[in-house]
Amino acid sequence: MYWHVLIKYQPLLHHTTHTQHHTHTIPSSPQVRELDLAQNRVHDTMRRIHMVVDRSSCIDGVRDALSEGDLERAAQCVARFLELEEATRDIADASSTQAQEQRQVHCLCVRRGG
Repeated sequence: MYWHVLIKYQPLLHHTTHTQHHTHTIPSSPQVRELDLAQNRVHDTMRRIHMVVDRSSCIDGVRDALSEGDLERAAQCVARFLELEEATRDIADASSTQAQEQRQVHCLCVRRGG
């Protein structure tokens, strides 16, 4: 269902990872920091997309299992869904903290002029 999104953004993730690898040889600059922030956002987005796909699979699994009367498999799918929900909350909390830290670093860099 969401695989087309994953396929579409996978090259972007590869490109930013490849570019970041080469930036370690370049002296630090605002452009490099911006690229690093962009890569972090791409990684976060890809992780969230994977979680959405996994959650959708769990929902489909519950639906299929219940239609077949397989309560054990349905319970396993619900348990996996709840694990993903917990991970989603953890990622959201971490992303919020990371975003605050990134804004602080950006502000410091702007104040220092580089």
